[in-house]
Amino acid sequence: MTRNSRPDGTDESEFDAPDSRQTPADGLAIAYRPARQPWRQIRFEERRDADGWWLINEEWTGCSWRTVGREPVDEIFVNAE
Repeated sequence: MTRNSRPDGTDESEFDAPDSRQTPADGLAIAYRPARQPWRQIRFEERRDADGWWLINEEWTGCSWRTVGREPVDEIFVNAE
């Protein structure tokens, strides 16, 4: 993967972050790239075993997302400015 290549294989010069395969009904995903580190992603997925959501932290390995942490969340508030 080149420096301008995103996890989904497209040229990064045309986009700012990797596309999410999630829809609003399925959950929410935010991908970002810290300075000099691989892409990271946080996802919120609805819990099936209880009320609330799972907050899932992932890191891009070069070919797929690897889960590095997960915790339950009661509520989500999104504020886009």
